[in-house]
Formats: sequence, structure tokens, C-alpha cells
Amino acid sequence: MPETFTPSTKREIMRVFFTRWPGILVIFLIIAGATVAATIRAPKWYLSRVSFETRRPRPINPLDSPQNPFLPTEVFLRTQQAVILSEAVVSRALARLDGARTPDGINSAAQLIRQTQQQRLHRQIKHIKVTTPIGENFANSEVFFINVEFADDPLQTQTLTDLIVEEYRAKFDALQKLPLSRSTTILQAELQALEAQLDQANQALADFISTNLRGDLIALRAIASAATPISIAGVAAAFDQEVKTLQADLDERAALKAEIDREFSRVANLSDLDPLDTANIPVLPERLLKDNLPILALAEKLTDLRLKAIELQPRYTPDFRQRQNIAQEIRATSRLLVDNLARISTALQQDIAASRARLSKLQEILARDQAYMKQLSGKHVEHTRLLDNKESARKEYLSKKDELKRAQTAESVAEQQVFLSQLDTASLPYKPIRPILWINATVGAIAALLLALGYAFVADYYDHRFKTVEQAERYLDLPVLGSVQNLGRKIIVRK
Repeated sequence: MPETFTPSTKREIMRVFFTRWPGILVIFLIIAGATVAATIRAPKWYLSRVSFETRRPRPINPLDSPQNPFLPTEVFLRTQQAVILSEAVVSRALARLDGARTPDGINSAAQLIRQTQQQRLHRQIKHIKVTTPIGENFANSEVFFINVEFADDPLQTQTLTDLIVEEYRAKFDALQKLPLSRSTTILQAELQALEAQLDQANQALADFISTNLRGDLIALRAIASAATPISIAGVAAAFDQEVKTLQADLDERAALKAEIDREFSRVANLSDLDPLDTANIPVLPERLLKDNLPILALAEKLTDLRLKAIELQPRYTPDFRQRQNIAQEIRATSRLLVDNLARISTALQQDIAASRARLSKLQEILARDQAYMKQLSGKHVEHTRLLDNKESARKEYLSKKDELKRAQTAESVAEQQVFLSQLDTASLPYKPIRPILWINATVGAIAALLLALGYAFVADYYDHRFKTVEQAERYLDLPVLGSVQNLGRKIIVRK
């Protein structure tokens, strides 16, 4: 691709631009104007913020301070974030914003909002952010902000922020008075009960294995750890399929042997037969010809000899020496073919006897394995049930253990005195945070310009009219003798 445009290319671009400028201008004005109008008519979102500081008493002895002094503060801030964004706090603030004043009225209105205005409640929760001076990272900060966004009214944004702060402070004071040690004690008792259930499940599984699965555990584990799902019925079906395959192969061999024996008995005595008679030629099974190259070679040789004999028959008498030689060769080839058929029949008889013995043995094994599988099936079901019980008890125990760990962490944090200070009041926003007119107008203007230029070039691409003398000469392959200037609607006046 060339780095610079040629003069002709530049002329084409300028021609397209200047010939299509009305359409470009109309598209640009429509899209840019629609973007500006949509921005002006869109709801205005205002932001109000309140700052808080959390402080903990410093230990007198430096050796008593933890390695990470911000860790309790981080846990505390995340807990406060969950409280601020809870449905209880936000619904009460919205109820007070709607005009509820008495405690009973606030409670009933908040409950009604949680039940019937879930979309409004969740939309407002999404527009509340708890941040720190470094964003939403609570790891190294003791200061946090409550940011509340509200649409259309800056005064209501400030009022809602104040109400959320009041409800949060009330909830914070109530949570500080709760006895967390009681919940920890209850969780410890529940954890001990779950631990006993887990021990009981382990013991039941161990007793079942030692009593009922001696010698069978390896088979059960092999089935359970297979790459593809294998059931007891699937294993039995695989054995049964092998028996059916062997039986089908045995039937096919027996049919082949019967056909060979029938042909062998029909042409056993070849010395008194006419070699040119088609009935005296053995009819070989197609499978035998496909799988046995020597037999195929003999059959082809016999066919060639018969063709020669048929060719000589009308021209020469039977005493002709060449006809007698071909007849003898036909008898010899047929006898050799019959001998091979006899050997193949004997071999097939041996294979059939071996296959029948193997089929009998396999059926015996299948019957024994089916009985074993039927017995193992019940053990497999019970073993799976005990394993599921053990896994379920283990998951419940680990879940309750994590819950206890979180409760103990919360208790340790709550035991340390926390000073929560409100650094300022809710700010009154003077301008919306979004939408921003100049940003949307700039993006709309760029998009409008690109679409307008795209329209111009696409319209020019599908416009097949001649626009220049060069185009007329190139496409018509005719010279232009002269041209008349386009005077538009002007009238030529003769003097």
C-alpha cells in the first residue's frame, strides 16, 4: 500500500467530498444534533459525598502491635461496606426520603419498598459506593467515603446522602451493642455436632469396607475411577456383546464350511466329467476368493483354460491334441482346487471346534461374572451412598468451620474499641457528574463525521454515471471531440 496518495487519488477524494457535501452536511447535523439533544434531555446524575475516619487505640507496648496494623481496619471497613449497602439501610433512607417520619411509618414504608419496589431499591444500591482515598482498596486506609448518586435533583441527592448516613450510624451503634460471643458459642456447638456426624460417616464407611468389601474394593475403585462412566449394567453389556460377536463369527464360519462341503461333494469325482460343462466347475464363495489368494489364482486359471477350450471346440475335433491337453489341464487344476477346498474345510472344522470351546468357556465366565456383578451392584450402591454421606458431612463441616472463623475474626475486631468519626456533612452538588455535554458532543460529532464520509464514498461507489472526460474515454473507448459547460439554470441571451 503506498505511503502517500497520488495526485489523481487526491483529486478523486476531493471530488467525492465536494460533490457529496450536501449529504455529508445533512448526516453530520442530524447525528450530532441528535446526540446533543439526547444528552440535554437525559437524566442528570448528581454526586454527594460524606467522609469518615476510623481510629483504634494504639497499644502502649510496641511489642503488642500486630505485624499488619491495617488488617483489623480492613476487616472493619469491609464490614461497614456491607452494612451501608444493605437493603435495610437503603430502604429506610428511601422511605424517609418519600416522607415517612414516625418509627412505625418508616419501618412499614421500608418493608413495602423491599417487597414491591425491588428494582428501585437495587438501582439505588448500585449508585452507592464506599471508597477510600486510593479507590476501593481498603488495605491501607483508615478513611473512607460514602458516595451517593441520585438523578435530577441535587438537593434530594444531598438529603438522601444525609439520610443514608443517619441510618448507617444508627445501624452501627446497634451492631456495636450486640453480644458477638453468643453467636461464636452457638457456632462452636454446631461445629462439634457436624464433626461428630463426619466421624460417624467415616466410621460407617470403614465398617462397610471391612465387612462387605473384602476383595471387592479394587473392582469398585476401578469402576469409580474409570475415564468414562462405567456402570454395572455397562460391564455386563460389554461381556454379552463379546459373546454375541463370537457367536456371529462362529455362525459365519459354519455357513462357509457348509458351502465348501456342498461344492466339494458335487465335484469330488472329476475323472469322468466333461471339463467344458459349467456344472462341473466348483462355485467358490466370494469370501473365500477375497481372503485366499491361492484359491483365487486357481479359479482365475481355471476360467482362462475353459475359455481356451470353448474357443477351440467348434474348430477342432475332440481328438485334437491341443484340446486334449487343455482338458487334462482343466481336470488337474480342478482337482488341485478341490484338494485345497478339502484342506480349507478341515481347517474351518478345527477353527469351529476351537471357537465353540471358547464360546462355551466365555458363556461360563459370563454367567459367573453376571452373578458376581449382580452381587457387586448392591455393594456398589451402598458404597456410593456412604461416600456421598461422607462428602456431604465433610462439606458441611468445612463450611461451618469457615463461618466460625469469620465470626471469631469479627468478634476479635469488635472487642477492640473503634472510634468512628464523621469528618464532614453531605456536600451539595452544583453540577451533574453525568452526562457531560462536551464529551458526548465530541463523540457524536466524530461518529457523525465518519458516518457522513462513509455515506459519501459508498454513494459514489455505486454511482455509475460519467463525471469526467477521462471516465467517458476510458469506459466507452471513444475519443471526446468536445465538451459543453454546464450552465445550470442560467439563460443564454443573444446580442
